[in-house]
Amino acid sequence: MNNASSAAVALKPSNGEDRGRTLTTEFYERLRSDILRGQLAPDTKLRIDALSEQYAVGPTPVREALSRLSAEGLVDKRELRGFAVTGVSLTEIRSLTKTRCWLEEIALRESLRNRTDAWEEGVLIAFHRMTRLPRLESMNPPVPAPAADLLHWAYHDALVANCDSPSLLSYCKDLREKCDRYRSLAASSIYRPDRDPMAEHRAILDAVLANDVDTAVRNLVAHYKATLKQVERHFAV
Repeated sequence: MNNASSAAVALKPSNGEDRGRTLTTEFYERLRSDILRGQLAPDTKLRIDALSEQYAVGPTPVREALSRLSAEGLVDKRELRGFAVTGVSLTEIRSLTKTRCWLEEIALRESLRNRTDAWEEGVLIAFHRMTRLPRLESMNPPVPAPAADLLHWAYHDALVANCDSPSLLSYCKDLREKCDRYRSLAASSIYRPDRDPMAEHRAILDAVLANDVDTAVRNLVAHYKATLKQVERHFAV
């Protein structure tokens, strides 16, 4: 009986529904990444047949992914005109940055209040990993390196990871991703020799390690506002 049961399990066919869900998730993540990294420009029309061909995926995963991205605010569903990448505006990035500063101040203060050796070590490791990769994969024009972006995000996530509020962390992540979309689109203005973002990251880290809560928050907010200023300069041209 045990052998028969084992054989039955081994011969069980793959679940087509699970495979379809995997394809949808994979396409959704790829399209979402391309939007957040600025690979798909704001207001780009997203035609289902064109996306199916470009990404080698069927129309059903495309429709489902577009619906999910529309709910997240990254894709616009335009009546009678299909889908398009959501546009950008200075009003939006200012609002996103302001809200991000508010929420991450709370999250960072709570993380420091709850500080543990493990959290502190995680922040330190995330910082050192971030410093090991160049931020750009090309200089002219400036193009952020995807692997470096992941490490940059990981550092900022680590700073607030100890706040003991999954809901707050979820909001912070959403704001971070939407702000970073603007950073990617404004890369030619962000990566300038008159600014040293790594020194800003180091200043945040030093204050965290010194348990200087107010300075850590002040440095974090100043870092985000400096990026906002560069984004404003880019889109004001």
